[in-house]
Amino acid sequence: MITIGLGFWSTLDNVQQHPADIGLAAALTVSPGAESAAQAWHQVAADREVTAVYRCVKVTALLPGETTTITTLGMGTSGRPYPFHVAQGRLYRAPGEAVASQGLLDVSHLRVGDFIRMPIGGIPVIFHIVGRIIEPEYGGQVLAYGRDTLSQAGAAAPATFDSLVLRPGVSAAAAQAALLRASGNRLDVEQVASPADQLDVVRVMIAALIAVLALIGLTNLVTASTVGLRDHLRDAGVLRAMGLTPWQVKASLVTRTSVLALIAAAAGASIGLAVCARLINLGAEAFGIGAGIGRPPSVLVVLTATAVAVAASSLAATIPARHAAVHAAAVLGP
Repeated sequence: MITIGLGFWSTLDNVQQHPADIGLAAALTVSPGAESAAQAWHQVAADREVTAVYRCVKVTALLPGETTTITTLGMGTSGRPYPFHVAQGRLYRAPGEAVASQGLLDVSHLRVGDFIRMPIGGIPVIFHIVGRIIEPEYGGQVLAYGRDTLSQAGAAAPATFDSLVLRPGVSAAAAQAALLRASGNRLDVEQVASPADQLDVVRVMIAALIAVLALIGLTNLVTASTVGLRDHLRDAGVLRAMGLTPWQVKASLVTRTSVLALIAAAAGASIGLAVCARLINLGAEAFGIGAGIGRPPSVLVVLTATAVAVAASSLAATIPARHAAVHAAAVLGP
């Protein structure tokens, strides 16, 4: 269970350090504001802190046969698509191709490879879903495609905005301030909110869970060690009769407990590593985010946790082992 908890921690770290893995490659969105679309594009493209600019549109569309609406995104073009993280399939590369979130696939009863017909601006557009993306925004129900899909279908494109991918190490706040300063506050520049930034409370919960699990494990270990060593007092007496000192008897009993703890910790860590990513992906899929975000803890973290568990087990076994060593001679008897 502790290994699974460490897997959740590792997943949070990965999401916060690599937001592109959940569809947040762009750190800023820019709307023309008081500028023209051409002027806005020129200003953001000339910014040295920006590595890529993708012109985008957002359109609300009705689901086929439903009264509910979803958000569709024209992100870049088919020849230069927005760098979504594709968890299944591939990115769109031609007009009419699209990628969808797990939530949209579930509500539409579709799979990667299927076609969906949706009205965009009153014009029916047929999309071929070629991939599944991880999308935490818009309720997890998103269809994304190249903007040229709309123009090819004859649908009117709404107002555009630009998604900006920044250079590594550049903070979104600094880039936002620089763009506003360069445009004289004429551009509308917003930071892309990452849901991972609001998950620090989950870290506290995971840390508390690990502490509780460790406490329960130590309590059970002390109880089991006390009962087990009490049953082996005669063995301790035999060791004393063979000439071992009380310290050596205690060391042998502690070593036996440590070996058992090592076997148990290694087995638990192995099972945890095998299932933690799957459990995280199942949870993400249940919430509509989609599988593909689960990350197991690193080998170093697991080895460290195992070493700590074995060391704690050894310390917990010291007290009953000392008691057994002191009373071993009396238990041996005549």
